[in-house]
Amino acid sequence: MSVVTTLRIQALHLKLRLGWDAAERQLPQLVQVTLAFRFAEPPNACQSDELAETICYDRLTQQLRAMIAEREFRLLEHFSAWLYQVLTPLLPQGVLIRIVATKPYPPVTEIKQGVTFEYGDW
Repeated sequence: MSVVTTLRIQALHLKLRLGWDAAERQLPQLVQVTLAFRFAEPPNACQSDELAETICYDRLTQQLRAMIAEREFRLLEHFSAWLYQVLTPLLPQGVLIRIVATKPYPPVTEIKQGVTFEYGDW
C-alpha cells in the first residue's frame, strides 16, 4: 500500500490587478487561492521534522506576492495558468499541483458567491 501525501495552503488571500477592462484592474482586488501539492513520495520532513525537507509555505507565499505585485491579469483562467507555470520550478521534482482560484466579488450583480477556476495536474 502506498501513502498519498498532500500539502494544502487554503484561502491564501492575494491582492491582484484583475479584470477584463482597465478600470477594473486599476485597484487590486482580493483573489482567494487554495494550492494543493501532491507528493510522489512522502516528503522527508515526515520523518526528520525539518522544514528544509518539505515545501516552506511562508517562503512560497512571499515569493508569489512579490511576483504578483508588478503584474496585471484580465482573466482568472490566465492568472491560474500563470500561477501554475511560476510554481512548478519552485517545487521539488515530481510534485503535482492543483490551483483553485476564486474571485469572491466579481462585478456581476447576480453572482453572490464568487467565481472559481481550477487548474492543475489532477
